Amino acid sequence: MPGAAMERLRCFIRGLAVVSAVTCWILGAAQPAPASALIVLDTPTLTANPSSAYPGDQITISGSLFTQCEGHNFSPNVMVSWDGSDWATGTTFHGEFSVTAAVPSDATADSHHVTARCYDPQASAGPSQALASADVQVWPEPGLQLSRDEAAAGDGVTVAGTGFGQCPGQGLGDYVQLLFDAAPLGEPVGLDGNGAFSADETIPAAATAGRGHVVAAECYNPATGLATSGVLARQPFSVTPPIPPASTTVTSPATSTSTTVPPATSTSSPAVAPGQPSAPSGGRWSPVALTAGIGGGLAVVVLLLAGLLVMHAGGRPHNRAWVHKHVRTATRPLDVAPAGMRIHSRPGTVPLSVGLEPHPDRPGNQQMKEITP
Repeated sequence: MPGAAMERLRCFIRGLAVVSAVTCWILGAAQPAPASALIVLDTPTLTANPSSAYPGDQITISGSLFTQCEGHNFSPNVMVSWDGSDWATGTTFHGEFSVTAAVPSDATADSHHVTARCYDPQASAGPSQALASADVQVWPEPGLQLSRDEAAAGDGVTVAGTGFGQCPGQGLGDYVQLLFDAAPLGEPVGLDGNGAFSADETIPAAATAGRGHVVAAECYNPATGLATSGVLARQPFSVTPPIPPASTTVTSPATSTSTTVPPATSTSSPAVAPGQPSAPSGGRWSPVALTAGIGGGLAVVVLLLAGLLVMHAGGRPHNRAWVHKHVRTATRPLDVAPAGMRIHSRPGTVPLSVGLEPHPDRPGNQQMKEITP
């Protein structure tokens, strides 16, 4: 039966085809996929060292697991950005790279975002997506403020600082060391939580007078007793010459001889010098020694001088008008002439006498003067 044989042959061929298809499917599923078809599921990482810095400082950005950026042969193949702006490039090797760059000089005191992405300098398409990121803290620029910019050696000055937040004390507190011309100025000074400090210091006694001195500050590690940074801030300073002590001139008192007289009061009378008469003689007062006190004695002196002038005027010879008012004359016969009196008369006439009756004036003077016609 040729027809039946042919039908069995067709069924055998169909079965063989099905078995072959199943076998091929099983074998294909069991074989591993080619290396080019592997999908990397690990996430790239990015780190910054140090993670805080000042504008202009150098920091190192390191990346790992950036294998997908090695799909072409161009170098560099990684772009690092600062706050979204292209900053530095690197080349991966087995998915890792490292690049050093300076913090932008205009970076503000804040936390900034650093990212990394694959980079193809020949690609015309836009930038690829960032694969990893890290934060960098930028500190304010360190600064020193001095209470005064000049002083003499041995004088005090207050030094204040800000922006020293990058000085870690490794668990022992954050410190800075002040310097005067590169030599330590006082003990290390502790910082507050904002990287600021204030300290009263003394200018070294051996500091020479003049300009050109510098007060500076650097980070200090109390665990090692050493500086952990270079000079971060400085200020110029001048040392003034010392003020010489005021010279003292000793003046010997002048030698003088003086007589101390008790001060006279307003009621005191002139003192009469020893050996001098107190009564007037010959129509004039005797010399008088006067003493007066500094206070009320001045009035006494004035009064005495006025009295002397009055007495001096009273002792002068009087004119004829005064004589006629004060001297009266009367003639009478001369019966008996006093002994020793010389009588002048004309012959044949009766001798007459003239009597004068003088009266004392106010000063007490009695004076008679013959006036010959």
